[in-house]
Amino acid sequence: MSEVNCAMNYIGNFIAPDPNVVLPNAELSKDDKLIIDSAVSTIENWNTLCEHGVSIALSNNQDIQYLTQANNEFRQKTNSLRNMTGVLRTKLARLSNL
Repeated sequence: MSEVNCAMNYIGNFIAPDPNVVLPNAELSKDDKLIIDSAVSTIENWNTLCEHGVSIALSNNQDIQYLTQANNEFRQKTNSLRNMTGVLRTKLARLSNL
């Protein structure tokens, strides 16, 4: 358990260093920082590639294309129904004023 606590102290030092606590060899070398920066860039690039690749794959999927088309048709019918309801309300209002 002491090794885990020691590791947690070092990890905590890298995340939010406490100026009152000095850990031996806690400073990363320039090479270590470069390796970490490179790893982070690689992970971010793969993440972007995966997200972009998934969106391309989904947009080419027939089921997704059908759902998109059906959603657009429902949106158009909803707008038409909303317009016709407005016209009907206007006509009913005019008749009730007579």
